[in-house]
Amino acid sequence: MKYEHSQLQVITTKGNVRKSISALAIAELAASLKQHGQQVAIICYRHGEWLIVIDGHCRLEAAKQLGWERMHVCILDAEPTPRQLKIAQLNVNCRRQEVNAVDLYQSYSELVADGMSPTELAASLGVQAAKVTGILALGKLSPEQRELVRSGKIPLSTAYAAARLPESERDACLQKVANGELTRDEVQAKAKRKKPGSSVAGLRRVNCALPNAVVTVSAESGLDLSSLIDTLDDLIRRCRKARSQGWDISTAMRVLRDSAKPAALASHS
Repeated sequence: MKYEHSQLQVITTKGNVRKSISALAIAELAASLKQHGQQVAIICYRHGEWLIVIDGHCRLEAAKQLGWERMHVCILDAEPTPRQLKIAQLNVNCRRQEVNAVDLYQSYSELVADGMSPTELAASLGVQAAKVTGILALGKLSPEQRELVRSGKIPLSTAYAAARLPESERDACLQKVANGELTRDEVQAKAKRKKPGSSVAGLRRVNCALPNAVVTVSAESGLDLSSLIDTLDDLIRRCRKARSQGWDISTAMRVLRDSAKPAALASHS
């Protein structure tokens, strides 16, 4: 790859992962470029006489607002495949500023349709598989429901829980969330509730075999795949909090055990 100054009129854009870019964000970026100059090169590749942008769409739009005619660009040695292009865009965007969950869903679903498994996708992006699973769960929502997630009226975690509800209940539930009439915990409780007439009981104990360890999860009420994911997500969140406070694993496990006692007592009262 090489760096050079290039005329803006020979640069076009293609397949930006970030579908929604606010005018305010572009204006703020233009003000920063005007004051500090271009600090990061635009990444692109050659296609005939054109330079196709992989990363730097916002910087390009901001520079055009300023009337700039030349910018620093980083030109890749070869044109990436569609899959490589999507992965590269997801990586650079998600490391810099969180992309809207609905935009991520569109890109994730395209890559899965292209043959990548959710596990492979998570490894390629360097994110947890649970994040990919949660984003892909948006596929159970209607386009109108996904717009509620895009606008921020419904948090992603709530949408993920609602996706496990029967379709007949989902719309009314999400509308109540958007109107402030229902909380995320209430939606999760609805999702965990056993369906009437269901004859399949959840397992009370699950051994999850991993390459370097075996994780055992048990629950008196039984476990299905959804409740197992919720339990492991909660454990990861608590362990991260313990790590941020500088605890060792023995202290963290003791605090987890002590905090679980009130709930256990309440369930038997």
